[in-house]
Amino acid sequence: MKTKSLVMVFVLLASLARAANVAPTVQIVSVAMRSSSTLMDVTYRITDPDDATVKVRALAFKDGVRSFANVIRPTTFVESTATNIGDAITTGVDHKLTWDVRNDWNIDLAQVKFEVLCRDSRGLLPINWFTIPATSNTTALTISTGVPSGSQVLDALFWMYADGDPWLSVSNGNLKGTAASGIFSNEVLVAGSSLQSGTPTVFLYKKMNICRATVTEKDLAISARSSISSPYDLSMYAVNRPWDESRLGSDSTAMTSTSINNRWVKYTYADGSITMSDRFNGVMWFFAPPGSDFFQADAFNYCYGSSYAGYHDWQLPTSDWLQFMYSQKGFFNVYTAGYISSNSGCMEYVHSTYGPCAVDFSNGSIFMSYGCKVWPMRRGN
Repeated sequence: MKTKSLVMVFVLLASLARAANVAPTVQIVSVAMRSSSTLMDVTYRITDPDDATVKVRALAFKDGVRSFANVIRPTTFVESTATNIGDAITTGVDHKLTWDVRNDWNIDLAQVKFEVLCRDSRGLLPINWFTIPATSNTTALTISTGVPSGSQVLDALFWMYADGDPWLSVSNGNLKGTAASGIFSNEVLVAGSSLQSGTPTVFLYKKMNICRATVTEKDLAISARSSISSPYDLSMYAVNRPWDESRLGSDSTAMTSTSINNRWVKYTYADGSITMSDRFNGVMWFFAPPGSDFFQADAFNYCYGSSYAGYHDWQLPTSDWLQFMYSQKGFFNVYTAGYISSNSGCMEYVHSTYGPCAVDFSNGSIFMSYGCKVWPMRRGN
């Protein structure tokens, strides 16, 4: 055991050392519209102590709002400045872009924010890895030490859109996957600037050719005393192995399975239990929540005490999860009623400092309630 522990620490430290590469930063030196023209002159500089060249792209945002509801992809650069957008742009010196705004945005008078994006040789998301050595009972596993932040995921998607990636399209302010992205085809990843329930993270994992961790792999990481410490952790950890869609939402303990669509898989079990697994974020739900109303304390006890479908790690969802599930309720046998959440106070939603939050499944709104129906969820595969 001592030798194995030393190996684990060594691998982790080595991974962190490799991740010490400094990310490039952008400075907009100057920006101005030319008088009586539609040309915008932008001068920028990239600072990166580790790299002589980096990749550079550009975006613009109507009214200065950084959102896919306001995004413009500048493509018309004139006066030979288009060469300052590309995959080998020199760091540490000034570069000029002259953008013909009117050619890419047919408008007479407006406010716009121009943004220069840059990347070095690292992947779309910054990931530090933790390697668990093989034992007599397990194979070696390399799992992420954390999960990407929402801002990191959003930045990566903005980069892909700026790059003209064929996996993405924008319509009605929503960033969606295209047919080229496979199972994410027509799936909303970002609504304006709001990420959709873990799906964008897994989408980026596919693009990076790595996998979302399964519940079994998370349990192994917990036993190895990694950064994952709770069996109720719903976070989207990554595993450093090639993307494999067959693992998404899989459940070998079920008797039968039915794919409802690209996202949902319905499972039935020997005891008559029925669940639905979300292939994108790995979360499993009761297909038909119980019909009784619960106080919040009793709802907690019901979830944590359930052994439904042979699983014992059910939990009470947050109001955010319930609001997401309101948009998916058509795939389930649910009541048009209120569902109690794990949130203790509702100040953010209904200006109340007391009482648990619930979600109204007739309209998706949040309200304060002491007694509602309960819809258990669990981290899945």
